[in-house]
Amino acid sequence: MPQQAIRVTLLSLLNTTLFAPAIAILALLLAAGAHAQGPLLSEFQASNTNTLYDADGDSSDWIELHNPAGAPLDLSGWYLTDSASNLDRWQIPTPTLLPAGGFLIVFASGKDRVTPGAEYHTNFKLKADGEFLGLTRPDGATVEHAYAPTYPQQFADVSYGLSFDPGPTSNETYFTAPTPGTANGPGGPVMVNPGYAPTDPGPGEDVRIWVSVPSDLKGGAVSLTWRLDFNGESILPLLDDGQGADLAAGDGIYSATIPAQAFVPGQMLRWRMEAIEGSTLRSSSLPPFVDPKGSAEYFGTAVRNDAVSSALPRWQYWLQNPAKGETRAGTRASVYTNGEFYDNVFVRIRGGSSAWYPKKSYKFDFNKDQRLLFPSGIRHDEANINTTWADKAFVRQTLSYELYTLAGCVSSGSYPLRLEQNGAFRSVAIFVEEPGEESFLEEHGLDPEGALYKMYNVLNSWKGGVEKKTRLQEGHKDLKQLVQGLAKASASELEILLFDAVDLDQCFNYLAVTSLIHDNDHIAKNYYLYRDSDGDKEWQFIPWDKDLTWGRNYTIAGGVLNDTLWAMKDPFSHPLFGDQAHPKNDGPHNILIDRIYANPRTREMYLCRLRTLMDRFLETPAVQPHFLETWIDDLVVAMQADVTLDQALWGIPNWGSSYAFIEDVDRLKNKYLRKRRQHLYTTHGPAGSGVIPPANPSPPITVRFIQGDPASGKMGEEYVILSNSSPLAADISGYSLGGAIRFAVPQGTVMAAGDDLYLSPNVKLFRKRATSPTGGEGLHVTGPYLQKIEAGEWVRLFDRRGALVSELQY
Repeated sequence: MPQQAIRVTLLSLLNTTLFAPAIAILALLLAAGAHAQGPLLSEFQASNTNTLYDADGDSSDWIELHNPAGAPLDLSGWYLTDSASNLDRWQIPTPTLLPAGGFLIVFASGKDRVTPGAEYHTNFKLKADGEFLGLTRPDGATVEHAYAPTYPQQFADVSYGLSFDPGPTSNETYFTAPTPGTANGPGGPVMVNPGYAPTDPGPGEDVRIWVSVPSDLKGGAVSLTWRLDFNGESILPLLDDGQGADLAAGDGIYSATIPAQAFVPGQMLRWRMEAIEGSTLRSSSLPPFVDPKGSAEYFGTAVRNDAVSSALPRWQYWLQNPAKGETRAGTRASVYTNGEFYDNVFVRIRGGSSAWYPKKSYKFDFNKDQRLLFPSGIRHDEANINTTWADKAFVRQTLSYELYTLAGCVSSGSYPLRLEQNGAFRSVAIFVEEPGEESFLEEHGLDPEGALYKMYNVLNSWKGGVEKKTRLQEGHKDLKQLVQGLAKASASELEILLFDAVDLDQCFNYLAVTSLIHDNDHIAKNYYLYRDSDGDKEWQFIPWDKDLTWGRNYTIAGGVLNDTLWAMKDPFSHPLFGDQAHPKNDGPHNILIDRIYANPRTREMYLCRLRTLMDRFLETPAVQPHFLETWIDDLVVAMQADVTLDQALWGIPNWGSSYAFIEDVDRLKNKYLRKRRQHLYTTHGPAGSGVIPPANPSPPITVRFIQGDPASGKMGEEYVILSNSSPLAADISGYSLGGAIRFAVPQGTVMAAGDDLYLSPNVKLFRKRATSPTGGEGLHVTGPYLQKIEAGEWVRLFDRRGALVSELQY
């Protein structure tokens, strides 16, 4: 191995405070020239934020080992270390075979994982401000390759290592486009912390661009390439001379100004930077643009258009060939929304029926190096921008998804937006968060390691009509158990299955809102199933595709596009729609829904939750003003101006009657909501069929029993029992517990008449208790609560207003 790659000399060792034995120093020096075909530390990253994620989803630092030889190399028993005085700090597990020309990634996370065949993690982390990093032979004393005495300062998402040309050379360099697990490029200067101002430039405002270059350019230069829309590129020098756009000379920040005279409102302004070393002519670009189909080529922004005054969020996008954006094959585009610019993303049309509409729905797939930023700070891979062609009132999708959320259901975020293409108004569209990705689960507090399925059947198969999105390594075994259990269970077995394997609280939320919005299109498709695989192992519904809602339905005669509104047309409008007795108009019923409604206990609980949400959202005719009508009116005010532009461009949809925006909003309020109230409160309320129970606003719930200090000694086997002595089911959503424990009762928590609710600090462990109460007994269990219960402490139950309901001392 070339001496320069080792960067270790006797002088450097003597000038450091390293206390390695003299024999180790001698061995290290001998290794510098003796193992030209030995393994290399080809690349590492000491400040990883978004480059590479480990199996835990953490952006741990990493080290790449490379075998440049033409034969496999056994690395079993070798060592990685970040200390020259502790050369055998972390041992590579046995067996570890590195193929000829192969690469191995070891995460420097401090997690110390050494299972062969799984991810390796060292017991140390890397320091961004520089330290020793070495690879030691199995004798624990001979250093094969090292960055010594220390590697230089490291930067966020920039890696460091050996330049390849095409194989490894002796030159160390930075990589602004890291390549973990594959061959390095030539590398080049470091450019970090790019910026620009103003963030939303107007037609008369210059744009100042800057970037920090902390590495030595060796007499080289930095340049800026910029363009408007898809026009030709222009080049400017980026300078660090304290003149013009540059604020201070010699501070390592290079600046330039893009002149404003060329700007037109609504245009896209893009730029990239390039730095070249004078002595080596190695260069680097920012953005790196390592993948033409998966990374940004430019930074950018939109030129502000002061003539646009909209109450809606704006989604601006630009395509060089707009016609390609109207196909399933799709094309690349740039997007500006919520103050952030995304370059070279993929866009295509989406949807089944909607693909044939004049005004289409779109899927935007964002690059891994810059995913779509949500207000939570979590970034997502995809976004759905849905058409309103099938909804002349423009509000059905947003009302649906947001009502699920308000009811406590895990649901996609949704809102109307102003869509602009190539600087011109395009439509009023509906943003809908994509549920089929791990970031959705993280966004909504679910474990991303859980199993997520997109369903295209009535839950009668685990093979056909299913698309698994996560946890792909274990196949469909979990779904098979659910499908077979629902199909074969006796009445008593069904109750146990429902209470042990289904998140009933979430299912009640889902089913109740689905009834309020009259969604008939969720029986055999248009829903997801999620299982908390590593937690309580319970299944729940996640809603999807909510255009046929609020009275709109697929009909045999009219298909998807028809003006028929159903609000009181049983069996399709029945509160138990979806079971075998109340199937979809073309025949199917959903197996899980049918089983929930077939069990008297869970049916009673669901109908109680439905009554709660009726009173909260739908409200009786006597209540004025109504919550839903007020919400719709607020949306209309926000959308009105842009809907006028939409219908001027696209016209009123040419299916059914020519209902304009306000006309169809009035139909939604008067032909659907008014009749839906009548149907649920009167036709099926206590004075009608009696299917829906009366309200039970102040149920007699007591803290009946406390079990602390379980015989097993495991805190997770503690429990508290709440009892409902009412002859009616009781919805205790929003109640809370205080005193010895802290717990907010989840939305959708309903206690059947005369039933108990078990509160547990660990639902999974509760169901594994060796003695009753335990799993397999059909018990209603929720959790987890915090804190251990000690003798003499009180457990107190408070209602949703904060009033004390019951208390018990342990």
